[in-house]
Amino acid sequence: MKLLNRSLVLFSFLVLGLVWEKAVPEKDYNSLRQQYRYLQENDRAAFENGLDAFITKATKEKNHEMLAQGFDDAIFFTNDKTQKLYFANKAIKAALISKNKDTIGNAYLKKGVVYYYNFRQFKKALTQYLLAYKYLQTSKNRTLTYQNFYHIAEMKAYLGYNEEAMLTFKKCLTFFGNHDKNKYYSSKDYLNSLHQTIVCLQKLDRFKEADIYLNKALQLIVKQPDLKLQKSYFFQSKGISETERRPL
Repeated sequence: MKLLNRSLVLFSFLVLGLVWEKAVPEKDYNSLRQQYRYLQENDRAAFENGLDAFITKATKEKNHEMLAQGFDDAIFFTNDKTQKLYFANKAIKAALISKNKDTIGNAYLKKGVVYYYNFRQFKKALTQYLLAYKYLQTSKNRTLTYQNFYHIAEMKAYLGYNEEAMLTFKKCLTFFGNHDKNKYYSSKDYLNSLHQTIVCLQKLDRFKEADIYLNKALQLIVKQPDLKLQKSYFFQSKGISETERRPL
């Protein structure tokens, strides 16, 4: 009798569990991302606040574009560089299965960023950016295309090809300047392109031309005091320019 009662109790819990599962609708991808997307970079709390569920959902549904997005988010929120590279490879694998060129290009781009920022392996980063270019060169998402151009130029500058890099940075500068949504505030893409243009010109000893861009940058950055990192870059460039003008 006791065994029968225990079986009935277990059966009741099982039924209630199934009813509860059906009563509570599964969250969609956007709702899951909203739970963690505003956390800081390298904050692993994202995984238990929706990211693990996002990846599980995409895996279960065989939605490879969303799975690539989940692994892309995982790169951002994990604080271990080896894990970042692991998730970058997973993102590429999922993106290739999706056959979406923008998704594939973005996955290669993000792997390049991992090699550059986390491992400081410039040639490996450039290889990934060039792979991304194969998929993004005809993309309708021109912002993503020019973000990749920026990273290619960044690697060329680090490898010493300053003239070639500078010309690409100027193209990025024009594109991002024309596509900034807020005409009063410049995007980070625009400001970063502006900074790298100045750096290349200074390395090429074209200080007068660099100063024209630098003066423009200093005027823009006053309007955006929250961009402390970009501000520090421009003041560093200003110091280099002033040192060059100082009489011996």
